[in-house]
Amino acid sequence: MSQSRPNPPSGYIQIHNPETLSDPKPYAYSHEAVVAPGSKLVYLSGQVGFSKTNQVSSDFATQARQTFANVNTCLAEVGASIRNIVSLTAYVVDYDEKTSPLWDLLKEWLEDENGPYYPPSAVIPVPALVTSELKLEIQCVAALPSASSAVMRVNEANIPYVDVVVVGAGLSGLQAATDIHKSKVSYVVLEAKDRVGGKTRAVNMDHGPGVLDVGAAWINDTTQPKMYALFQKFGFEALPQKVKGDEVFRYNSSSTSSRTAWPGLPAVGAEQQGLFDKVAAAMDKDSQSINIQDASANTHIKDISLGEYFRQNGAYGFSLELWTAWIRALTGTEPDAISLVYWLDYVKSAGGIQSLVSDGDDGAQYMTNRSGNQTISKRLAAALNPGSVRLNSPVNRIMQSGDFTLVETLTGLRFKCRKVLISIPTPLYRHIQFSPPLPADKLEYANSVHLGPYSKCILVYSQPWWRDAGLNGSFIDLKGPVTFSRDVSSDKDGLYAISCLIFGEYATEWMRHPVSRRIKVVKDQLASMLDKDLRPKVYDTIQEIEQHWAKEPYIEGVPCPMPAPGGIWSRLGNSLRRPFGNLHFAGTETAFEWKGYMEGAVLAGERGAAEVVAALRAKGGKSQLKL
Repeated sequence: MSQSRPNPPSGYIQIHNPETLSDPKPYAYSHEAVVAPGSKLVYLSGQVGFSKTNQVSSDFATQARQTFANVNTCLAEVGASIRNIVSLTAYVVDYDEKTSPLWDLLKEWLEDENGPYYPPSAVIPVPALVTSELKLEIQCVAALPSASSAVMRVNEANIPYVDVVVVGAGLSGLQAATDIHKSKVSYVVLEAKDRVGGKTRAVNMDHGPGVLDVGAAWINDTTQPKMYALFQKFGFEALPQKVKGDEVFRYNSSSTSSRTAWPGLPAVGAEQQGLFDKVAAAMDKDSQSINIQDASANTHIKDISLGEYFRQNGAYGFSLELWTAWIRALTGTEPDAISLVYWLDYVKSAGGIQSLVSDGDDGAQYMTNRSGNQTISKRLAAALNPGSVRLNSPVNRIMQSGDFTLVETLTGLRFKCRKVLISIPTPLYRHIQFSPPLPADKLEYANSVHLGPYSKCILVYSQPWWRDAGLNGSFIDLKGPVTFSRDVSSDKDGLYAISCLIFGEYATEWMRHPVSRRIKVVKDQLASMLDKDLRPKVYDTIQEIEQHWAKEPYIEGVPCPMPAPGGIWSRLGNSLRRPFGNLHFAGTETAFEWKGYMEGAVLAGERGAAEVVAALRAKGGKSQLKL
C-alpha cells in the first residue's frame, strides 16, 4: 500500500511512498517513481550556481537558488517543469545535517501552484566540486510523454481535422473560441495547464463558502464594458471594493506608520505631493499624443526608461518611490526596465492614470467577482462543443504547409487545421517550434519583452478585525515586501480576507525565503505597522493562500509582457498582432485598449476570432484538403 503525491497531469509519472518505509517528506524526496512505457527521458548534466555571465555567489542559499534556476531553464527548454523530474541527485560540499539550509531550499524549489512535488532523490556529501567556489551540483532525469505513449497514436491518414486550433484557454483564447463557435466552423482549444483561465484563478475556502481570486481580481462596470457584460451574462455578483476607513502607510522600515483617510496621500509635505501630482499630469498629457493603433507612429517621443522619465520630471524621494511602487503594482516590473513609449500607450489604452490607479467608481480596481473571475473562463469553456477544450496539452510544434497547418502537443496530440489562433504571452513562444520560423520582427519582439514577478499572499480571518479599528484593509509600505493590500472579503459568504500584493524585486526577494517563513514575513510586516493592541489579530488567521505567478509553468509572470526602453515598441510593436501565414495572434497584450487587463483579453479574443473567421470565409467554404 502506498501514499501518492500529486502527479503530472497526464499521469505518465506516478510517485509512490510505501507506508512500510519512513516518511520522506521532511527531507523533500519520495521513495520511487514509475514512468509509463514509451516515455521520453531527458538527462540533465550537472547544474551548478554559475549565472549566464559565469558569476557565482559565495553564499550557499544564493548559489543554490541559481542552481535550481539553471535546472528550471533546462527543463523549460524541452517543455518540462519540476513535475517531470523522476530522479534527482544533489552533490553538496561541506554538508552538515544540523546547520545546512539545503532542505528548506529544496522544499522552496520543489513547490508550484499545485503544492509540493518531491521526486526520488539522493543527497551526496562531497569534499569538493570541479571548482573551489562551487558548493552544490544538481543532476537529474526528467520524463516526457512521447508519441508512442500518448493518448492516441496517429498517422497522416487519421490526424483529426478542424478549421481552427486555438492555443491557450485563458480568457482571451476562450472568448475567441466562443466567437468562432458562433460562426459555425470547427475548432479545438489546446491548453497546456490542467485548468482553464490563464492568469485568473479562484481558490476555494477550507472552511465555509466563498472563493478568492489569486490572479486578476478587479473590473469596472463602466470603463470595462466587455467584462461587465460577462458578469451580467453569467449572473455574477460584482462586489464594490471596500474603501471606507483609513489606510495604513509607511514610507520606510525606520519610519513610523501613519493612518490616512482614503483616498488621500499621507502628510508628506507640499513639495513631494506636488511632485507626485506633476508626474501624474505629465503622463496623462504625454499619453494623449500616442497613437495606440499604430506603434510606428510614436517615434516623436524619445524612448527612455520610465524610471528616467520620472527623474526628468523632478521626482525624488517619496514621490519617486511611490510612483515606483505603483508601476511595480501595475506591471510587476521595475520602472527602469520599461519603455516610456510603451507605458504611455498603456496609460492611454486604459483611459488615463486615474483610471489605472483608482479603487473608486472611476478606476480599474472598483469591483471584484463574488464567484471568482476564473469562473468566467469555466462558463465560456462549458458552452463550447463537448470535448473541444483539451487540457494538459502544451503545444510544442506548429508546422505550416501551404493552406494547412499541423499542430502537435507534448502529449502526442496532432491536429490539421486551416488557421491557428495563438493566445499565449509572447515570451512563451520560445516553447513552440515554428516551421517555418516566425518572422524576424515578431521573433525579436517576443525575445525583447519580459513578464514581471508577481505574488499574492491572502490572509483569511474569522472576523474583519481591521474594520472595527476604523481601517479599510489597505496597507501601503514602500519598503515591502508587501507594498499594497486590499480588503477582498465577501461578507455574504462570511469570508473576511486581506490580499497582500508583492511584485517586482520585492516578489523575487520574498520568494527566496523558505516556505515556512514566507507567511510569517508578511504577518510580521503588517503587525509592525499597527498599534500594539491590534498586532496579535494579524496572526489569528484561519487560512493563508499563496500564489507565485512567476513560478507557474506556462504562465511565468504577470500581468503583461513589458518592452524594454530603446525604441522596441515603436519599431516592432505592430508585429505583435500581424498574422503570419495561417497563424493569428490574440492575448491581452495584443489589445488596443486595456492591454494587460481582463477587458483587454476579451477585446483581443474578439479581434482574433473576427480576423480568423474573415480569413476563412475569404478563402471560401471549409476545405478539408490533407497535408
